[in-house]
Amino acid sequence: MTRTIQEEKSTAKLDPSTACLEEFIDPAAEIAAIHAQRLRAIETVDQDLVLVSQVQRSGGTLVTQMFDGHPELHVHPTELYIGRPNKWDWPRLDLDGRPEDWFAALFEPYTNRGLREGYSKQPLKRRSETERYECLMLPSLMRAIFLELASARSPKSQREILNWHMTAYFNGWLGYPLSGSRRRLVFAFVPRLISNAESVAGYFDDYPGGRLISLVRDPVSWYASAHALNSVTYPDPVSAAEHWIASTNGMLREKEQRADRVRLVKFEQLIERPEHEARRLCEFLEIGFDPIVLTPTYMGRPIAASSSFRLDGHGVLKDPADRRRQVSEKDTAAIVALTSALYADAVEAVESQD
Repeated sequence: MTRTIQEEKSTAKLDPSTACLEEFIDPAAEIAAIHAQRLRAIETVDQDLVLVSQVQRSGGTLVTQMFDGHPELHVHPTELYIGRPNKWDWPRLDLDGRPEDWFAALFEPYTNRGLREGYSKQPLKRRSETERYECLMLPSLMRAIFLELASARSPKSQREILNWHMTAYFNGWLGYPLSGSRRRLVFAFVPRLISNAESVAGYFDDYPGGRLISLVRDPVSWYASAHALNSVTYPDPVSAAEHWIASTNGMLREKEQRADRVRLVKFEQLIERPEHEARRLCEFLEIGFDPIVLTPTYMGRPIAASSSFRLDGHGVLKDPADRRRQVSEKDTAAIVALTSALYADAVEAVESQD
């Protein structure tokens, strides 16, 4: 049967659509196109690094989520994990090494999990109850960006390699608002690095303009949270107190040595008067205060608390301010005996800053 001219025109109109669909029906072709676009327009992330560090369960995740949406910061959404063998070991890279080895040494393990499962920071909730957020970090794209940057020149310092890592990390995170940003600093949390003087020195060697924030929490309340979440690392008051003491000694050491580069924060005050503490931190970082810091967020979206105990709701919750009632009288006495003098010194150091 002879086709009419109108039928032939209709068929012709469908052909381009079919061709377009076939071009990207293969996921590999889509990934290749994403790579090509990002590689053509890499946004450099080479700002100084603000590091939050203290023993776990002291508010590191909270302060990170409070500053997540600040327009002057690139905020790392998880714990920074560029150290080996532990995240709190500051990296030492061979400047004569291979770019592939540098990328592997700095690659952060959570990236794969985030891509598989999405972002979450609610340790005690079942997977079915946990809030999960889109986390489109592409390791293959990060690697491509890193190797592209490394191919341009040989690094003269470890800082250059770390800049390549940060650039690859944030550019390889799809959906992260890079374009037109006015970010002045990178902001990240890594637990326990403060306890290691060598690691802190390594950080300041690479980031002489960096700033260190360290939170101190009432040791009894801290033990309740730490033991509830991880009874292997913190099995009893004496063993747990060793970690708290190392962290607190570390922050006092660094405050004495680098007073203008270190800011101490009392966890309970951050919970009870978040705006006051957030304003002081903004002044310390020399960035403007933005009301968004009063609401913990992930990529600007309100997020539930990361707590060792079951909590409902969003925002800065006051429940964690005092967990002492969760600790027996015997354990409380043991912790107080080991930490009271040092805790008093830490509180005095916090209060002497203002």
